[in-house]
This record gives sequence, structure tokens and C-alpha cells, in this order.
Amino acid sequence: MLDPDGTPCDGPGNPSHDVGVTGLALLAFLADGQTPIQGRHAARVRRGVTWPVRQQTGNGRIGTDASNEFMYFHLSATLALLEAYGLSGDAALRPAAEKAIAYVEHHRNPGAAWRYQPRDNENDVSVTAWALTALVTAQDFGIVVDSEALRLGELYIDSMTDPGTCRTGYSERGGWSSRRAGEHSKQFPREMNEVLTAAAVAVEILLGGDPVSRENLSGQIRLVMGKKPRWSVQDGAIDLYAWYWGATAMRQAGEEHWQAWAKALHGALLPNQRDDGNFAGSWDPIDVWGEDGGRICTTALAVLSLSAPHRYAEVGKLKPLPDAMRFRAANDAWADRRRDVFDQALTRLEAQEGLEPIEIAALSRAREALVRETARAVAGVERWQKAEDLVAARDALKTITEEFGALEPGRLAADHLLRMQKSKLIKAELDVQLQLAAIRKRFDLSRDSERRKLRDALEKFIAAHPGTQAAEMARAAMVGLPR
Repeated sequence: MLDPDGTPCDGPGNPSHDVGVTGLALLAFLADGQTPIQGRHAARVRRGVTWPVRQQTGNGRIGTDASNEFMYFHLSATLALLEAYGLSGDAALRPAAEKAIAYVEHHRNPGAAWRYQPRDNENDVSVTAWALTALVTAQDFGIVVDSEALRLGELYIDSMTDPGTCRTGYSERGGWSSRRAGEHSKQFPREMNEVLTAAAVAVEILLGGDPVSRENLSGQIRLVMGKKPRWSVQDGAIDLYAWYWGATAMRQAGEEHWQAWAKALHGALLPNQRDDGNFAGSWDPIDVWGEDGGRICTTALAVLSLSAPHRYAEVGKLKPLPDAMRFRAANDAWADRRRDVFDQALTRLEAQEGLEPIEIAALSRAREALVRETARAVAGVERWQKAEDLVAARDALKTITEEFGALEPGRLAADHLLRMQKSKLIKAELDVQLQLAAIRKRFDLSRDSERRKLRDALEKFIAAHPGTQAAEMARAAMVGLPR
């Protein structure tokens, strides 16, 4: 409750960011189940949603284009409109949501992705990740979107991912995230977090990517997990924007990754939440972009990070067919990641007579989903065959073999595993890489002292194994570790 006699809150942020910050605040309420028509904060959410609708222009853009970063603000407000509409079913919000999505599609560079200005032939991963998330969300709530925009956006993010380091760059392949010129980049070193890699993981999984069968995704997840949240003012590690994308990504990557990320996230955020006076419940805007977004932005990103399990269902656990008795075997096979068994069950269902039109349509969509997954898995096997990380390649190929069985990806993966077992050179390199993996697991990267010890251990490993690919991987792993 506001204390009129207490100290006023600081951290107002840049007023040009009001549309975007309002969008993030609304998303935080919506993540808690508060909608314009239900929940104890329904009236507040209703007023909050009404405001960006009133800022919408004739071409669908929410807010003005006075700020160079206006597209971020439009996308944040668009996501809030979409979730408010989809979670409440309030048909009155649909026209504004459709107009907002139409502007997203208009803004995109022809044949490419998104950045700050409409159709200026400049792209970056950060804006593109928000745009793709908005399009996927719109699609989930029954709004028709341009499938070509989804395809080209995903291709762009792939093109910004370095196949060697698995790092996704901001606007150049494998580069670091953006910072303002001058002291900002010194205060908040880019290598402290993997924000764009996390954004790429989150979006690519939402678009249907498989963390197991896609080499880049598996490597990207490991990279992000190496930079878990730490509340450290001294070395500039506090980055709520990175933690938000990391939480979204690791939630999609699977329970094991999410639990490890959540432990670090809770350790960073919960002890540092204010509990005094008018500041109670907030977080101080001392993170990378806190000065720009202000206290509300920092707090909203913290809430959204903590709320990741409630915002998006884990994609791999969604049922591809209606929840009916006749589809149970197929749905169970999909949930168990047995694509070969799912294929057999689907074939039996497709041969049945007397199916309702809605069931036929559901079977068609399920078949399309299996075809897409199979194609991705085949491409994944081809990439893993060329991978330098042999431990990850071996584990991924084993998983693909188990998941796809007699289907094409399973056969290809099993064949390559056999070739790996027969090659003395590959076996020798694999043994060295297993040693490296064991070293990296020994240290708690949330603590500076442990990160220094890891650097020392990696330097000794490199000296002991010159000329190996494992030594090069150890050098890459040292980036960002304190001396």
C-alpha cells in the first residue's frame, strides 16, 4: 500500500519507454492469472490494457515512433494485448491485437527479420526474438500470421549463431550483446551474460526446435547454463533482460535445465527484493538497462523471470491430438518422445472410418508436426556428424536413436554411433573431452571463487592436452572467467 509520508520511489526510467514498460507490467499481472475480467487485480489490468489500445495509431503501431527503440515498446505492448485477449477471451480486445500484429508484419524487412526502424534492411536478434514471440503467441490464440515471417525470422537467428561457439550475436554472427558507448560497456561487460543466445533458444524451441536433435540448440543451452544469474554489482553481472530470456529458454529446454536455472535465479532475486516502505516488492534498477526502463521495468522483468513456468507450457509436453480416449496411445507416445511409436499409432488412426471432420483435421496437423520433427532430426544428425563436441554428439545421437527408432533419423543416428565406436581417433578425442566435461562439472559457476578455480583447471587441462579439439573447447570455455 502506498505510504504518502514515506520516501518516494526512485528510478522513473526514460518517459519515452512508457508504452513498453506498461506492456511488461501487464505481462507480469497476466503471468499471475490476473486478466481484465478475473482476479483481484482485474480492474487494474483492465485499465492497463485500455491505455495502450488508446495509444494505437491507424497503422496498428502502439505509441509514437519518436524513440529509436520504439519497436521494442510496440512488441511488449502487443504481447500484453495478445495475452490479455487470449487468456480472458474478451473479444473486444481482438481487433486491437490483430492491428498490432499487422504492424509487426509490416515492420519486418522484406526477405529478412526486424530491427528498430521499419523496412530499413537492418536486423538484430533482440528485436527479432520479441517479434517472433508475438507472432507465435498470436497464432496460439487463433490470429492468422504470416508463416513466411516465422520461417525467415528463424533463419535469421540461425545465421547469427556461430556453429563453433554456439553463441548467438546481436547483429553479427557469434557477437556479444549491445551496450551504450563509453562507461556503460565497462560497468556491464558484455561477456557476463548470454542474453541473445538465451533469446535464440527460447524462440527456436517455441517455433518447434528440438534441443536434442539440433546441434546449435544443445550447444546454446550449455552456453546459457554457464552464465546463470548472479547478483553482483561489482562485476556488472546483474542483467534482468538476460535473466528473463534465460528463464524463458530454460523452461522450454526441460525440467533439469529449468530447476538449475531457477535455483540460481531465486538465489539472485529473492534476497534482493525490497521490503521497505514504498519500495516494498520491487527491485532496484541497478541492472544493465535499469536506468532506461526504471524500477517498474526491472521489477516486471524479475516477476516474469520467476513466473516462467506459468507463462508457457513446456513445448515438448503439449499433446498433438485432442484429449480423447481414441487418441490416448498416440498422445502418450508423443509425450514419451517415442516418435516411431507415435507414427504407428497415427497410421492406425488415419485408417479408421467414421472420423469427424475435426478429428481428421487434428490428425492432419499431427502428421505435419511429425514430418517437421523428422526433417529437423535428419538435419540434426547431419550436423552432429560434423560436430567437434563429441560428448554432446554421442549423447544426442543416442537420444535420437531412442526417440525415432526405425524411422529415418533413428537409423542414421545409429549408423553414425557405430562408426564413432569403430574409429580409434574419435575414441581417443572423446576420452579427452569426457575429462574436460568432468572438470567443468566440478565447479559452482555462481561463485566468483569457483569460477577462478575453473579457469586455473582449464589452463592446466590445455597444457596437458595440446593439439586436441578438447583444448580448443577449454579455451572457449575460459571466456568471461575471472583471473
